[in-house]
Amino acid sequence: MTFAKNGAALIGDVVVPPSEVKVLRALVGFDRPATVPEIAKAMGEALSDASLYTLLGRLADKRRLVDRRQVEVEVMGTPLRRITWQAGPAATTLLKEEIDKQKLQERDARHPAEAHL
Repeated sequence: MTFAKNGAALIGDVVVPPSEVKVLRALVGFDRPATVPEIAKAMGEALSDASLYTLLGRLADKRRLVDRRQVEVEVMGTPLRRITWQAGPAATTLLKEEIDKQKLQERDARHPAEAHL
């Protein structure tokens, strides 16, 4: 995976704009499918649900980096349909590697003496 200075990424042969990379990072943080409100909370950004649905739809339909699934849940005896989203294997593997490297660099910056151990 290659990152541009503006935050865009090249995942495989797919160019992913910065806003979609942020969504993928949030999704990778979940070890399970997540709903739009959960993703929005994880991102901590002021994105409308409509904007987030648009970005997720593009990642699922156009870029094939996210899986969308409709599930039925029961709330107080009433069945409700929900859409859940999960980062696909290619995005998950590559972004987890990048996130792990970033955490290591941050740790080394905070504790330079441990960097050489």
